[in-house]
Amino acid sequence: MENNDILTNIATNLLVIVCESAEDLIDAGAHVHDFRLYACFERRGIERLQIASEFRRLIGQYGGPPQARQGVLRSVKRLMSHVRMALPQGDRAIVEAFQKSEDQLVRQIQEFIAPVAVDQPLFGLLDKLQANIACATQDLASLSLRLRYA
Repeated sequence: MENNDILTNIATNLLVIVCESAEDLIDAGAHVHDFRLYACFERRGIERLQIASEFRRLIGQYGGPPQARQGVLRSVKRLMSHVRMALPQGDRAIVEAFQKSEDQLVRQIQEFIAPVAVDQPLFGLLDKLQANIACATQDLASLSLRLRYA
C-alpha cells in the first residue's frame, strides 16, 4: 500500500471519529439544562466540526475521497452509546459520560496512528484535535465540580 493510501485511510478513519464526536457534543448540548454546559458542548462540537473540515481537505490533498468506513462508524457509535444513555439522567450524568468518552476517544485515536509514521500535515491536525479534546476534558472537569456542589 502506498504511503498516501495509508495516510488517506488513517485520516478517513479519524474523520469519522471526529464527526461522530462533534455530533454527540452538539446533541448533548441540546439536552442539558445548565447554560454553561450547553455553551461548552456547543463550542467544542463546533470546533470539532471545523477540525473535521480540515481532515476532509487533507484527505483531498492525499488524493482520496473522504469516505466513511462502516466498521469504524459502528465502533464510534458503541464508544458514544453510554453518552446517549446518560441523556435522560440529567446534566451531571451527561458530563460524567462525556468525560469517559473523551478518554476513550484519545485512546482510539492513538490506536489508529500507533502503527504508522504520520506526515507533518496529519501530525499538526492530530495535535489540534488532541488540544481540543484536552480543553473539552478540562471544561467538563470544571463544570462537573460546579454541578457537584450546586
